[in-house]
Amino acid sequence: MSDSAVLHTEDLTKKFGELVAVDGVSWSVDAGATKAIIGPNGAGKSTFFNLVSGVLSPTSGNVSFNGEPIASKKEHEIARLGLIKTFQQTNIYEESTVFENIRIAAQMKETTFNMWARADSLTSVTERTEEILSRLGLDAERDRTASDLPHGLQRKVEVGIALATEPDVILFDEPIAGMSEEGRHEMLEVLSEISADPSLTIVITEHDFDFIMDIADEVTVLHQGAVLTEGTPDEITKNDQVQEVYLGGE
Repeated sequence: MSDSAVLHTEDLTKKFGELVAVDGVSWSVDAGATKAIIGPNGAGKSTFFNLVSGVLSPTSGNVSFNGEPIASKKEHEIARLGLIKTFQQTNIYEESTVFENIRIAAQMKETTFNMWARADSLTSVTERTEEILSRLGLDAERDRTASDLPHGLQRKVEVGIALATEPDVILFDEPIAGMSEEGRHEMLEVLSEISADPSLTIVITEHDFDFIMDIADEVTVLHQGAVLTEGTPDEITKNDQVQEVYLGGE
């Protein structure tokens, strides 16, 4: 583990009965990096994400975030520390407007220790919400009900919700699943823009190999729950083992 690692696992293991879904994974990501985790179906990617984010508890091994052990913490406790996970299925308030979705997240961050604060007095919350709408190109959609949006825009709203909590790390679990080519391109632009922020670390798992190669600084390949190899996108593309177990299996 490097001195600049913001998120680190050591011998992380998860068993479901006799099935070993994640097998002794030691892994880290440096602050400000954009790192991808790839692998064929059943490689353990989603289980690994769920262990790191507190959705699942490990059978053994450790997870640390900003130097603090978090393997025993619940998902909401980890989120408050600044580690946020998005989901394969869009997770938004469908009956609220785009503006309200993002404002709620920003307000929860602002009023964690002041539950009686007046919503209309929180100028900083409104300013933060407006900033995120502009940053993601959602200004024109601000008053639309989230359920009325196409899938790609709903995904952008979910990114806005994550950003509103001012996280240190965002875990993106298949961010372009079910998207059209246009939506894929828009999400690539969004993630490229936010990944330029040196205060934000991004970890992505995604089946679209080309998308990962376009966005990631470094790639970890999982196979049968264990780390097969790591490297730059160029190194991973040229790796014979990856070609055999990942690319050749798609």
